[in-house]
Amino acid sequence: MHSNAGRFVPVIVDAIGERVAGCVFVDAALPGDGVGRERLEGLRAMAGADGRVPPWTSWWGEDAVAGLFGDGRMRAEVSGEQPRVPVSFFEEEVPVVAGWDERACGYLWFSQAYEDRAREAERRGWAVGHIAGGHLHQVVDPGAVARGIVAVTSAAGG
Repeated sequence: MHSNAGRFVPVIVDAIGERVAGCVFVDAALPGDGVGRERLEGLRAMAGADGRVPPWTSWWGEDAVAGLFGDGRMRAEVSGEQPRVPVSFFEEEVPVVAGWDERACGYLWFSQAYEDRAREAERRGWAVGHIAGGHLHQVVDPGAVARGIVAVTSAAGG
């Protein structure tokens, strides 16, 4: 799972059950991570009358966003697919279902923003890999990211 989707891994594993052999987090939040109060207040402030936040690429300044994409075509493609999600999505506390991590887990991180989560993954005994890049490195160098995921999966015993 990538980014904020990492928070949902336990409930997904719980729903799918034993068919899940392992979990790989890619520059992702960890189960139990919440959205900080300051971030939540900022999201509420930018929400429209419909209670939805603008597409996430508009949350940051141009300098921060421009470097995330390999080229203008990829930026346009990704930006065109962005949903406007309700603020309630971020307010929701996602349950951490017991036993979800009784299978092999790994963590692959790109950006400095996720280094602390990678260190937490190491503390948990997970296989951890690193590819220096931005948060959307999978759209910049998908081959390297695929190889990184395979390496982490193999190291995790998958």
